[in-house]
Amino acid sequence: MVAFLAPESNLVKVALVNQGTPVLFDADVLDRPGTLDTIYAAKILRKETHFYWCELGLSRPGLLTHEKGLPPLQEGEKALVQISREAFADSGESLIHGQQKPVEVTRQIVLGHQACLYFPLQKLFKLRSASPILPLSHQQQYLQTLFEKIEQQFITSSAPAVLSAGPSVIERFLKELPEATPIHVATPELMLLVKLFCRNFRPDLLEKLVLRQGNLFAEEGLDEIWQICLDSVVSFASGRIVMESTACVTSIDVNTTLGNAAEANWQAVKIIAEQLIWRRLSGNVIIDFAPDSEVNRKKMVSALKQRLLTDRPSWRILGWSPLGWLELQRAKRRIPLETIMKLYRK
Repeated sequence: MVAFLAPESNLVKVALVNQGTPVLFDADVLDRPGTLDTIYAAKILRKETHFYWCELGLSRPGLLTHEKGLPPLQEGEKALVQISREAFADSGESLIHGQQKPVEVTRQIVLGHQACLYFPLQKLFKLRSASPILPLSHQQQYLQTLFEKIEQQFITSSAPAVLSAGPSVIERFLKELPEATPIHVATPELMLLVKLFCRNFRPDLLEKLVLRQGNLFAEEGLDEIWQICLDSVVSFASGRIVMESTACVTSIDVNTTLGNAAEANWQAVKIIAEQLIWRRLSGNVIIDFAPDSEVNRKKMVSALKQRLLTDRPSWRILGWSPLGWLELQRAKRRIPLETIMKLYRK
């Protein structure tokens, strides 16, 4: 495994490659406002039966469910919250009853590069990972210090505000790297950011950092694969795959010639698994394979499960719909590459 980090203006692109084949892509615009993993001081606007409407200082209101075990809130009260889910694909333009979709938030705070879940009002820590980067006691100490600062600002702040930005793509990427992974970094400025994170959270990677100035993605042949991940059509030997994303679902259509369905479907399974991982897709996904036998369908599901086994958050393969679509789902925790690149181009 070799990791590559390369900046392009204010965009940072990262890739994890195993024996010449990409295992993971990710990217982020460095000056993009945080959403997921960002901590907000929310002001409660009104209370409904099972949830609260709150103001986050964003263009859309927040929707906070009344979570079990947490104390109730009153109108005008402030609470520390974190975005738990967002409709990425619609860019905030879809409407419900003439209003923009609300942003779903939670009071169960999680820091993206930590293994702890923290309930700020109860001073309670819970382990959320079987293999934390640091010992739990170190993470508790780090989080306690951070939240003391946040809560002080939270008390004195008179308006809703962002209190703590979520982790950058660099932090997310480095956190997930296997131990002793060589890391090639394209610029000295980027190397400083990588070293700072590794000193605090991944000291095992410090000796694996290599400054390798130049266009790493072009030199490693990753630019062509990156571009494929931004196209709606992916061609392969027996046909092509058409991928389209909306606010609620990503549809994947396998097209091939008559009499070639079995071969096309089998080739498409590998490509679809790669594209789901490389494009950072999540939420609801439906796949329309070419008509095939029940035996081959079971083999395709088994192969897809195996190929998606290491992708996180994990995928749920829900099975075949009455229309013959294969349905998949996972939590929305990453913005898709296509959306990031649209933000970058703007």
